[in-house]
Amino acid sequence: GGDGLGRLATIGTYAFMFQGFLLLLICCLCALGVSAKYRSTTFYGYLAACYGFMFLVWWQMYFGHQEYLVTGQTSYFLGFPVATAWQMYGTWLCAIPLICIYVFGFDKYIYTEQDDAQFKALLAEKEASSGTS
Repeated sequence: GGDGLGRLATIGTYAFMFQGFLLLLICCLCALGVSAKYRSTTFYGYLAACYGFMFLVWWQMYFGHQEYLVTGQTSYFLGFPVATAWQMYGTWLCAIPLICIYVFGFDKYIYTEQDDAQFKALLAEKEASSGTS
């Protein structure tokens, strides 16, 4: 409880930056999940767009709340104060672009035809070596 604006006066900037870096970490970890040979400029562009969208939602949440603390007034969106609506609807919505990259880019970034061919060759080699024992 207490004065929210007073509490955030000393730590608000750090909290804002921490969340921004956390969102960046999520995108970096997604990039690490893709083999280096498949990380193209297009792929990094998709991740940058995802980060931009996530950061926009975070920006709206944080500064919407700051505006409320300063003015004491807020608007409502779908039953919630605007900053809370950004959190309720925007946070989960931010995951959808990353999911789309995974789903629609699976054959291009995660498990390509070349990977499949190498895996099948490995299985055939294993089967051939175990069959002669």
